[in-house]
Amino acid sequence: NVILGTDYLWQRLRVLGGAYGAMSQFGIHGASYFVSYRDPHVRRTEEVYQEIPSYLENLSLSDEALESFIISAIGGMDMPYTPSVQGNIDFTNYICGISADFQQKERDEVLSCTQKDLKALAPYVRAILKDNHICAYGSGVKIEEDRDIFKEIVNL
Repeated sequence: NVILGTDYLWQRLRVLGGAYGAMSQFGIHGASYFVSYRDPHVRRTEEVYQEIPSYLENLSLSDEALESFIISAIGGMDMPYTPSVQGNIDFTNYICGISADFQQKERDEVLSCTQKDLKALAPYVRAILKDNHICAYGSGVKIEEDRDIFKEIVNL
């Protein structure tokens, strides 16, 4: 998420494409997605998403860059929260069966992450994209321009 959000998606969708932002999420239970917002290019953004597996397969980071991404990822996992927010997180983890041991295992995996591990994510991303679930909320004109990439268009 950190590498895609601060490097690939940021550069391709925000800097080059003019979207206000972009992000990705890979949930522990399999729910995963790619998002852009206030994005003027529906079709081009979809093409950028389709190129993520290739980006991962060809990823080449310096040791310093990889370490920086790892630090950022750990920082996102271990940020300080108010007691109320921490209570909500703990409750959600309890309900979902996410133990402290599982959380520690995840931290250990992030800390030991290698470029080989990152490249190994390409087939996973390919499988996500293969489902071809595309949702866009925005200008009717822009969506109509790229009507053929959608299974259905619903006016809200």
